[in-house]
Amino acid sequence: SAVAWEACSGTRAWPLSGPDGVKRVYAQFRNSQLVETSVVSDDILLDRAAVISAVTEDTGGAPQTRNDVIHFTVDANGEAGGTATVDIAGHAAGIALYDDGTHGDSVAGDGVYEVDYPITQPQDVTNAAVTGHFTDTHGNVATPVTAAGTVTVAIAPQIFNVQVVPDSDAGTAVV
Repeated sequence: SAVAWEACSGTRAWPLSGPDGVKRVYAQFRNSQLVETSVVSDDILLDRAAVISAVTEDTGGAPQTRNDVIHFTVDANGEAGGTATVDIAGHAAGIALYDDGTHGDSVAGDGVYEVDYPITQPQDVTNAAVTGHFTDTHGNVATPVTAAGTVTVAIAPQIFNVQVVPDSDAGTAVV
């Protein structure tokens, strides 16, 4: 459809409507002698939202302890190239997940962010919520999603020094 000519100023913001996805934009130019160019076009990706479709942890509700490994996933609905993290309430925040085939990620670039997280923090938690976060490459921040399962971490105390006081007369010892 025909639109009014406007002076070229280098950049032009143009509102796009409809769902996110590939959009084709068109332009035509004319000079001061009213000589017009051919219509040119280009495709752009309209991306106004980031979405998390699932957050998982693999403990199955079983208590974890020091050096156990928990596998976390944040499924960003197939959107690769972003940044994903998970929080274990009361235990650890901002645990980085990967979509590059490393750190427990099974397939690089598939938009499913994963990590094999070793328990090293000394904090115990019971039935802690796991919340996933995702920001896409365009800066869109997804609404956080909480995993269906919870995580329990029960760290056994570490004993570093034991003192035994024997009582030979009584045949006992105090630890």
